[in-house]
Amino acid sequence: MSTLTSSYNSDSRRRFWLAALVLSVFFTYSFAGVLYTLLRSWYFNAAYSHGFLVLIISIYLIWNRKEKLALLPVSPNLFAGAPLLLFSLISYLIGDLGGILALQELALIIAFTAIVLLTLGTDFLKNLLFPILYLLFMLTSWDLLTERLHEPFQHISAVIGTELMQFLGVPAYRESVFIELPNITLEVARVCSGVNYLVAVAAIGVPLAYIALNSWKRRVILVVYGLIMAVIANGVRVALIGTLAYYNLSGDLHGPLHTLHAMFVAVAGYVFLFIGVWFLSDRHKEDDSIVNGQVETSIGTTASKPYAKVPYIFAVVTLFIFGSIINFNSPMPTPLERPLSSYYSYVPEWSILHNKGAVAPIKLPGVDAVLLRTFQNESKVKVHLYAGYYEYQVQGKELISYKLNKLHDGASRVLLKSNSDGKKFEVNRAVTETPEGSSTIYFWYETNGTVIASRLMSKVYSSWHSFVDKHTEGALVVVTIDRASGNALEREESAKEFIESVAGRL
Repeated sequence: MSTLTSSYNSDSRRRFWLAALVLSVFFTYSFAGVLYTLLRSWYFNAAYSHGFLVLIISIYLIWNRKEKLALLPVSPNLFAGAPLLLFSLISYLIGDLGGILALQELALIIAFTAIVLLTLGTDFLKNLLFPILYLLFMLTSWDLLTERLHEPFQHISAVIGTELMQFLGVPAYRESVFIELPNITLEVARVCSGVNYLVAVAAIGVPLAYIALNSWKRRVILVVYGLIMAVIANGVRVALIGTLAYYNLSGDLHGPLHTLHAMFVAVAGYVFLFIGVWFLSDRHKEDDSIVNGQVETSIGTTASKPYAKVPYIFAVVTLFIFGSIINFNSPMPTPLERPLSSYYSYVPEWSILHNKGAVAPIKLPGVDAVLLRTFQNESKVKVHLYAGYYEYQVQGKELISYKLNKLHDGASRVLLKSNSDGKKFEVNRAVTETPEGSSTIYFWYETNGTVIASRLMSKVYSSWHSFVDKHTEGALVVVTIDRASGNALEREESAKEFIESVAGRL
């Protein structure tokens, strides 16, 4: 009898792993695009390289529960899992059509959660919830949450760095994020704020606290402590860079062998996390699983079936259908009917000036056509027009990206009226700082003559047209006022009149 039972269990396990393998193949087929993007980001961007480690740790956390999971009954939840899977796939489709990476990445995690709930049941999901949610740390869209932290952390690092240098006897003077030394001026730039590596520190601190500590209070203390020490470490890094530069002890600004690059923050954070664990852990406590001399065992019912057919088939078929739609729904390029320069060849009451050597106000990734042109009116007011046009948009070649964050920060909306049809439209107005001083810019997005000020609405517009007719063309138009021409009021009024004449041409 025991031989028959053993044979049945062995066969059951084989069928389970075969079913899991097939499901994994279809899951990869559906989410191939975002998985490829994640892998590229982990490999080529040091700020996201912890993604590989997050994946390994998550697998370890699941493996660590294998004995308990083996005792849980397979109880598929079709009514909760199926809608959640459909929601995740529809969200991924929308994100793919609109080039919204954050939505695609979240859909990946939700889909994985849905498949566990759909094919294995609620008990399995409860036991796997932490390893699944931990996968959020491997995503690259944390920039959306950390974007506004860069500026304050630049100042914090500059303050710490300056104070440490002065303590060491280095004559340092700080002005905002600039540190003046007798022989060099250092800038704590945005990429040097250390914010990008705080996510990496948290990604290691959270599972370390979960595994090594048995108190939620101590776990929170450890993670917060690790983040604080990482912030201080970035200030120390700035001080070391300044001190080495002042004494000419290093030919490279980032220290010998580039050891003082921003990765220094993550490494320091990891070291302090392990030191924190050593102090916070109760090294003399007995194993929690031993109670009154007996080993605590998990309670559960051995599954009689490796998987349920209907939920499993639903998951496979749904992943295949949506995967096919996503993978074969490539946008169609929409070239301009004529050269981009001809769309702005004539503007009433404005003449075109020679603008050799003009610099674009922004560099868009993968843009298909670019125009830089300078105009001047009778009042001698000059404006510089930039237009960047996309024939189509895909991941990595998109109109709306993090590169536009600086444009939108502090921007306000201005209501204008088109000279061609009298319709009102909104554009964005912002003041940017340049080496020559502050400059006023106006910018907006265009598709098929539609002027859009909002990034979100531009994404919605692109997603809708991608779904309806596979067209995702779009353009960014920026008008910069030459601060050396006319008085302030005259410049503003002239710029608005210029925009009312050119907006909506693409």
